[in-house]
Amino acid sequence: MDIAANASVGVVAALHGYFCALEMFYWDHPVGRKAFRTTPEFSKASKVLAANQGLYNAFLSAGLLWGVYTGNTSFKYFFLGYGIFLSINYCIMDIAANASVGVVAALHGYFCALEMFYWDHPVGRKAFRTTPEFSKASKVLAANQGLYNAFLSAGLLWGVYTGNTSFKYFFLGCVVVAGVYGGATVGKKIMYIQALPALVSLALVYFQ
Repeated sequence: MDIAANASVGVVAALHGYFCALEMFYWDHPVGRKAFRTTPEFSKASKVLAANQGLYNAFLSAGLLWGVYTGNTSFKYFFLGYGIFLSINYCIMDIAANASVGVVAALHGYFCALEMFYWDHPVGRKAFRTTPEFSKASKVLAANQGLYNAFLSAGLLWGVYTGNTSFKYFFLGCVVVAGVYGGATVGKKIMYIQALPALVSLALVYFQ
């Protein structure tokens, strides 16, 4: 049991040594970008932050190895617990970022359905506060607008599915611009319904 326990701690230490190497020396490199699914622009801008994170992984690795070397169980507990905490934190941020992108995508799927299929219908008229005369006259234009919302939704979902951060940034940016423009020209409510969720999602994706 002692050998198995120390071997497992050694494996965890080796993993954090690997993470340290990737973050400190290969972050702004094809190897690091592939491992962490980042873009060249993001990896270049965040390499100092990543190097600091790599240093923490070095401390984790060293602490675990010292625990094995000295047989100090407290060291092992502390550094294993800290490693678990970091892993959970990464997972939570990843889930929160992708979930927020999914929410924005779902909203635009909903807008698409309203504009393409329910514009000239009591449901659509209630949502957009239009008259029967106006909804009937503008339903072709609304259907085209709905198609654009479908593209936005599809782009965001593709970004989540592939893990492509550039896709998420681009389509969330498009949503923000559309929301700000709609808020300025149609009504401020659009800023809160469309632009604000996309801005929150952008922030979560950035810190993902």
